[in-house]
Amino acid sequence: MGVYYLIVNVDKKELLSPHDFDHGAKMAEWCYQGNRVILALHNLLENRWKGDRVYAVAHDARSGWELPGNEDLCADMAQNGFKDLCGFATENYTWRDVDKRNSSDQGLRYIYNHALKVFIDLEHCPHDGGKAAMPLPLLLAISNRGDVEGDYPAGGDGFEHVGAWCATARSIELSKEPLPGVDYAEFQPGFLPPDRWDDAIDYDDDEDDEDDDD
Repeated sequence: MGVYYLIVNVDKKELLSPHDFDHGAKMAEWCYQGNRVILALHNLLENRWKGDRVYAVAHDARSGWELPGNEDLCADMAQNGFKDLCGFATENYTWRDVDKRNSSDQGLRYIYNHALKVFIDLEHCPHDGGKAAMPLPLLLAISNRGDVEGDYPAGGDGFEHVGAWCATARSIELSKEPLPGVDYAEFQPGFLPPDRWDDAIDYDDDEDDEDDDD
């Protein structure tokens, strides 16, 4: 059994589900270059969702969303008796209509975080001649997992960046071209491309096998 994600907009009280795009909801099943879920998320963040608190929330996440600035969310959840954000959002938020959602490629290449004064160039995301990993959902991930976020290995130094932008979600801006007059450092979180996910997972069973061989 894996970990399943919904994209939750706390301010607009809206949900985006990978299932509506005929994808599985594990992070590894949709968090890659060109996927319609990613395109829809990027397009929404450029327009209707710009400046909102948007998170990729695991179905089992009972913590992590208690961030500064989420006091209203915590109060609403407590008042309604919910301990997990996915359950609360599913019961109280509006599902985005798939037929009206723009999930085409609009050429959005740059992701800025104005609070952290950094930007990501999606053309520089790691890939091995195949699909590149898309960083934004991982940076906005809220999960209870340890070394793997919803069966998606961050790999190397990348794991420390999983969820790192949750506290500054309102400061994110996407654009097709570099923003004029903005001189930020380029940020490369180093999330692995899809064809290297399995190689990054250090399974306990493998360690046991090595011990047996000795």
